[in-house]
Amino acid sequence: MKKSVFLFALFIVFSITTAFAQNINTAASSVKFEIGNMWVNTVEGTFTGMTGTIQFDPANLSAAHFNVCIDAASVKTDSQERDDHLRTADFFDVAKYPKICLVSKKIERQGEGFRFIGDLTMHGVTREVAFNFSYAGNKFIGHLEVKRLDYNIGTDSGTFAISDEAELEIICVVK
Repeated sequence: MKKSVFLFALFIVFSITTAFAQNINTAASSVKFEIGNMWVNTVEGTFTGMTGTIQFDPANLSAAHFNVCIDAASVKTDSQERDDHLRTADFFDVAKYPKICLVSKKIERQGEGFRFIGDLTMHGVTREVAFNFSYAGNKFIGHLEVKRLDYNIGTDSGTFAISDEAELEIICVVK
């Protein structure tokens, strides 16, 4: 009888711990991006400063929830001059919009991985996005294509030489 009670209590403890949201490991998490520039090359860069919480149990996707933001001012490419320009009102306007955030509405199983469906808020615009991601241990990796003009980023006529579509790789590690 004592053994049964102990096993039941152990089951309850493990069930409860998976229901709690986990904080993001900011130092180990980032968003990498690639975007075409001048039709001949690709600009690569990263955003860091990821914060938020993730509640995720592959056995209970209905309870899953992601609330993740990155620091827009952390944008970094191989050019300090470009980085400074990306932070201005011409692009990310980080003084007005300091965070870029993803909030889930639904998480589904997709083949051997998962599918995120939720809202991406960037530059004061919120749009629904969906993308596939993998999960192993405490690490989530997702890939997403974003059209910058959908978020009013770089809408000035001088940005015609920059591709509208950016490829993102989201690497999120929880503590």
